[in-house]
Amino acid sequence: MSLRICATMAVLVLALFTGSLAGFAQPLKQVDIGVPTNSAAWFPLYVAMKKSVFQEAGLKLRPIMMDARVAVAALASKEIPYIAQMGSAISGAGQGLPIKIVMVFAAKTHHVLVTSRDISSPQQLRGRRVGISRPGATPHRELLAVLEKYGIEPNQVNVLGMGPDQNRVLALERGQVDAIVTGVPYNLLLEPKGYKTLLYIKDVIDIPLSALTTHDDWIREKRAEVRAFIAAVLKATAYVKSHRSEVLALLQEFIGLPNQAMAARAYDVLLDVWPDDGLTSSQGLTNAITLAGLPASTPQNRVADWSIAKEAATAMKR
Repeated sequence: MSLRICATMAVLVLALFTGSLAGFAQPLKQVDIGVPTNSAAWFPLYVAMKKSVFQEAGLKLRPIMMDARVAVAALASKEIPYIAQMGSAISGAGQGLPIKIVMVFAAKTHHVLVTSRDISSPQQLRGRRVGISRPGATPHRELLAVLEKYGIEPNQVNVLGMGPDQNRVLALERGQVDAIVTGVPYNLLLEPKGYKTLLYIKDVIDIPLSALTTHDDWIREKRAEVRAFIAAVLKATAYVKSHRSEVLALLQEFIGLPNQAMAARAYDVLLDVWPDDGLTSSQGLTNAITLAGLPASTPQNRVADWSIAKEAATAMKR
């Protein structure tokens, strides 16, 4: 059975996106993108769909929820044209898969370290239990960066793989762990219950979190489509940053917040996460490469091709 069929059976097309496509008369080219669960990291992509920016570019985007490893394999075999992955994509490209990151949705991580009430400093993580998604995944590697910064040996902390953010939140509330690495907005949902946002990981390490990745053949053969895709996201990012009041309702809807006051807090924290030009710093990409388990000496052009993003950004300034 092909990866495409397996993914179709296992994933759910995001129902939130469907309403924005109704009533658009002009024929559109449908393109699929494999995405993780709704994440603030790729919120501008959602805005681009809700505000018909993709439709204006002649595209009908269909997000499909896919596990990161399945998504990378499906992209490499050209069963899906785009995925919204960073760490797994870098690992795959570094190991020789014909895929490249072509733009960044989140140039900084929006992950946070949330702790129980009795922890007031990173040093107090010694001897404690910290929940992550799975060993080796981005939250785990980010946690290791935090431990290194504060002089804590990894073996001094009991790290537990617990799966999705919801599982980690529940484990913290039940006292099964003392801290978790999670993303905005879960920390905002936990704070009213007495838990602490101990630190934002973007303040510890420069690392991008989410990216648009495609096949090398698409870069060569469908360059105009890739450029139109990127331009749509850049246009939506500009809208997000210049229309705060209008965007709050969309952010509240997308990441599941109870009210716009909390959405406003999330927005203010996330504003510097979304890059204006779709790029990350050279150091950020190097950090992402090493956190993906590859040597720091790995050539950046083995995992990323920024040429189309630069073309799209330049065209927008004209």
